[in-house]
Amino acid sequence: MPTALPQRIIEQMANAGLPNGGQHSFEPKIVTNRAGEKIIEKRAVTRGPKKGKRGYVDVQGRIWVKDPSHAGIPEHWDVQIDDGADYFRVDQSGNEIP
Repeated sequence: MPTALPQRIIEQMANAGLPNGGQHSFEPKIVTNRAGEKIIEKRAVTRGPKKGKRGYVDVQGRIWVKDPSHAGIPEHWDVQIDDGADYFRVDQSGNEIP
């Protein structure tokens, strides 16, 4: 997990189940809400199969959308690249699923 994250962000990540280790550790894009509090940015995917789904934005601008288990793959994150033009899967430990 990146160091020096505010406790509120660490709690948000834990509550969402975002991975803090592995090949693809989630590094949050932090924004300030209307109340002046630091939060993880959330944004909707604008194209592709996950269009309209909201997820957590990382520092690279990728959108992490939680996906339930299917086709023999346990619950995981579909990490949307370029607002849904492409994606890859990451398990709960932060490792890419082939």
